[in-house]
This record gives sequence, structure tokens and C-alpha cells, in this order.
Amino acid sequence: MKRFAYGILLMLLSSMMLGLALQADAFYCPFVTEIETTLHSPGELRVSDPLGRVTGLVDGKVVNEIPVSAYSDGTITLSFPRDSYLYDVVGVTEGLYGLTVTAVTKQGDITVTVKDFPILPGEVHRYAIDWVALSQAKQGVTVKTDSDGNGVFEGNLKPVIEVTVDGIVVATRMTDLNMDGTVDILDMTLVALAYGTKPTDSGWNGLADLDNNDAVNILDVFAVARDCGKMV
Repeated sequence: MKRFAYGILLMLLSSMMLGLALQADAFYCPFVTEIETTLHSPGELRVSDPLGRVTGLVDGKVVNEIPVSAYSDGTITLSFPRDSYLYDVVGVTEGLYGLTVTAVTKQGDITVTVKDFPILPGEVHRYAIDWVALSQAKQGVTVKTDSDGNGVFEGNLKPVIEVTVDGIVVATRMTDLNMDGTVDILDMTLVALAYGTKPTDSGWNGLADLDNNDAVNILDVFAVARDCGKMV
């Protein structure tokens, strides 16, 4: 009788823990039902999850480690995504690549598009995407670079990224720092607040370092001022 009661208790505890785990996982992509990533050029495309599992091309070989994922002809599909993911483009030759990442939601598709961005052999460009921020027309894409493929990311990149929500373009200009659809006084304020800082300073804002030289200077201010008043 005691064994039976103990077994029932374990089952109840297991169910509660499973429920909590599912709720925690759902936090990452609460409304996304599928993510499709396509590389539009020669190169290697791979996606990784928080556990280090990879789906995509690794040294020319197809790997499918992430549950409910598939790689085919330069496209990776993640069905029922439950985590935050990293999207890597690995250069195999010097040239320009294009990248499209689309999250399918019940409210419509959210698409991140990069066109004609340069990459060198062995270089890795790592994209992190916050779908919740993008759905609210906020800044949600960061790109890091590993120049020699050794796993150490030395800095940030700023390709021109177009974001569409349900077919409507919400951002294209790098100088639209707060990603509200217009380069205006708010973006000027952000670059002004970060002016004179470096990555080690408390007021550093990597989005304001438009030329990727690890310093927010007069060139970054000029870039935002040049686009001020322009729509995305």
C-alpha cells in the first residue's frame, strides 16, 4: 500500500515538473509555430539551441540534432520551436550572401532578410533574433562575427536588415536605432548618449557604433544625422 501511495506521489510530482518545464520552454517563442531559415549563396548554414545541439551543415556534412528540425538544400526548418536559437552563416569562399529567417505565427509571418552581405572563408556570422521584440516593431536582431572560426566572437556586425511583420516592412535602416520606423530625434538621442564610449564603458550602446570600430564617435553621429527624417 505504501509503495502504491509512493508511486502515485512520484507521478504527481513528475507531472507538475513537466508542466513547469513546458511553461518555461514556451517563454522563448510563445507564439511561433515554425521557423524557416534559408541561406541564399554558397556557404554553410546552421542553427544551434541552448543545449548546443546543431541542425544544418557542419564541414560539408548534414547534421540534424535539434528535435523536430530538418535541413534540405540550404534551408533549415524548426517545427514547434521551444527555445531561443542562434543562426550561423559560415563562409566557404569570399563573396556576398543573403539570409532569410521567417517565424510563422498565428498573427502572421515575421521575416528577417539580409541581402548582399560580405563574408570571408572561415568567418562565422552569428545572428540572434528576439521574435517578441520584432513583433512589437522594436530592435530585435544582433549579429556577431568570429573572423577565424575559432569559436570566439570578437565584435558586432551591422548588415542592412529588413524586417517585415505580416508583409509590412517595419525596419531597414541601421540608423533607426530604436526600430520605430523612422530615423528621428530619438535615434539622435541614443547616439548622443553613447557618444565617446567604448565597449568597456557603462554607457556603451553597440547599436550606435554604426561603423563597427568599437567606438561611438562623430562618424556615427553624422550617419544618424544624415538619415534623420527618413522613413524605413
